Amino acid sequence: MTKLASPYARFSETLGRVSDSVEHESRSPVAKDRDRIIHCGAFRRLQRKSQIVGVQSSDFFRTRLTHTIECSQIARALGARCVKNADEVVEDPSHFQDLMEAAALAHDLGHPPFGHNGERALIEMMKRHGSGLFEGNAQSFRIVTSLEPKVLVDNRACGLDLTRTTLRAIIKYPWTESQAKASDEKKFCFYDAEEDTEVAQWLFDGQSPDRTVATDMLEAADDIAYAAHDFEDGVWSGLIPLSRLLNQADDAVRNKLQARIGHEPAFKAMSVADALNELAENTYLYDEPWALFPFDRSRKARAGLKNYTADLIDKFIDGVTPDNAFRKLEEDAELSRRLELLKGMATVWMIESAAESTVRFGQRKLVEDLFEGYWTNPQMLPNQETWSEVERAGQTPEDRADTAAGEYEVWRRKARVICDHIAGMTDLYALHVHGEMYRGGGPGLFRPIVG
Repeated sequence: MTKLASPYARFSETLGRVSDSVEHESRSPVAKDRDRIIHCGAFRRLQRKSQIVGVQSSDFFRTRLTHTIECSQIARALGARCVKNADEVVEDPSHFQDLMEAAALAHDLGHPPFGHNGERALIEMMKRHGSGLFEGNAQSFRIVTSLEPKVLVDNRACGLDLTRTTLRAIIKYPWTESQAKASDEKKFCFYDAEEDTEVAQWLFDGQSPDRTVATDMLEAADDIAYAAHDFEDGVWSGLIPLSRLLNQADDAVRNKLQARIGHEPAFKAMSVADALNELAENTYLYDEPWALFPFDRSRKARAGLKNYTADLIDKFIDGVTPDNAFRKLEEDAELSRRLELLKGMATVWMIESAAESTVRFGQRKLVEDLFEGYWTNPQMLPNQETWSEVERAGQTPEDRADTAAGEYEVWRRKARVICDHIAGMTDLYALHVHGEMYRGGGPGLFRPIVG
């Protein structure tokens, strides 16, 4: 393959394809990437994938889609304030905001049903059946470079065929599945599958894989979005006991937070209790009646919470973009403590509560059941064209009792096909399919043939 060094190069061009799509002069290559992402199926499915609280619980809690949209706004704001960094990743600095928006819109496409909980189940299933792994970031890369049905070259799927600069912006962990296993890393961005490694090699053009400043800014936008907005959801729902946390005499809830996040580097120089006081004093929480009493969801309280969250985000953005530059959140001690406090509140009272733990156990079991069902009878997979390709690669042995999982290449490919299908499901679709698979039916559901 011929290597193309341009940040606006697309993988299909390397394969010999000349783009036949119309690109208006008002639309940059990275703006075109953004538009392709918005119109793809994986993006639409985010509307029914959980952020923290399940999408079936309420119509208020953020979904993976609303989180993604909010993250893209923050990323665009960061890009607008850091134009002097733009020439590192784009050919025209005026395109930088489009790049940041595109990267943010793509970064969570690979999250499976039930969020990180579903991810845990798929990791276990991939280890058991294919000696492989699952990782949301690697799945996002696989979706935009292979799975999405947008661009084909001689039957080689190129996914959305995004530019090199947009792809590099979403690579938070620039190493492979095998490298992650060898170094006991949980995160990575490239599966060992041939189609993924081929694009990864093209992407870095012979250079050592690394992150760009756009990746660092995307990570900051993601952290800001979920810290501030999960806090907002938790206070609104009454799950986060903010009024008790602000009561300096209530040691019980403060100690619970200290036990969960006190080991974080952000709290080496200051206890969680003191950091809470710092947050409340420097962001005027002690002056907010909605924060000092149990949240009553009145119009006044809701407006106060919403404006407070918006102010938090502004302060985070200002803190990481001083003087038209960029610095990581952890480089500012107070911002780092503030971020960890907000994330810690959501973890303790929204993720690790007894009620949520029960639900999450059931969700993991559901995903594992789906995987086992498809493994036993892959003819249930909707996209039989993809399954036929795996079958042609070699027959799965009937008896695998004395053979380690993943010893046969066809098993690894089979496991990856099943994993791709389940990872693409929404929460509700997974629930319905599970009902059909194990109970012979469920509530009515429109069932198109999907890949």
